[in-house]
Amino acid sequence: VWTRDNHFAKVRITDMSSNRIEFDWAYQVDNGNPELKPRTRDEGNAFNSTSLGLKKTS
Repeated sequence: VWTRDNHFAKVRITDMSSNRIEFDWAYQVDNGNPELKPRTRDEGNAFNSTSLGLKKTS
């Protein structure tokens, strides 16, 4: 999330049920610091199946 006052934030759902949602969140307090900025398609995803230890099944 890019806030209107030039900060970035992230929210990640960690668990969900029919009556609750658990999530982690982070807020970048440094004005304009892009550390939490969303990645572009060209930058790719920080995680892939290999880094997560997942194996392709047939």
